[in-house]
Amino acid sequence: FENRTTFAVVDRDAFPGIPIRTGPSTPDGTLLSTDYYSVLLRPACSPLLAMDAVGPAHAQRYPEPQQAEDRAACCELCTGDPTCIAWVFAAEFVGSPNCWLLASFETTRFAPDRDMGFRVSFRVLGPGGESEVLYDSHEDTNGRLNKLHWPAPLAAPAYALTDFPRFFVPPWGPLPRPLGAS
Repeated sequence: FENRTTFAVVDRDAFPGIPIRTGPSTPDGTLLSTDYYSVLLRPACSPLLAMDAVGPAHAQRYPEPQQAEDRAACCELCTGDPTCIAWVFAAEFVGSPNCWLLASFETTRFAPDRDMGFRVSFRVLGPGGESEVLYDSHEDTNGRLNKLHWPAPLAAPAYALTDFPRFFVPPWGPLPRPLGAS
């Protein structure tokens, strides 16, 4: 049913899928809709105002805070580093390092002097539209997106998983690699 290394579904022609319609693009983002759910893809630099990261791990290319003129410049630095998933900007420090680029974080907290943004930001809506928000990446406080953590039953109507890094069992199973195996 799937290629274990890539998790790509094989023989896709056997599954017709469901039609996806693209709605108009607005300042809020682009809406992709099916008969069952919709996904609002937000622009990459849409910030959460007065928000900061707790327990951050810095992006690989920028382990130290950078200097940015504004939130857009901070976001641009983040999009230039493939390990960056989020950024924090402090306008009060313009002219000195004021942009933190993050590979992960533990959670978020209210901080009136900080703004936070994400490379990927989306909202999943049920058939009821805006009145039925199933998942909103802005409200997910799990900053370790590749951590295999499941919410408690009935604690959330939906959750999202990041397909990185990929986990799969090698041909020799869950044992140490045999000599000569690749």
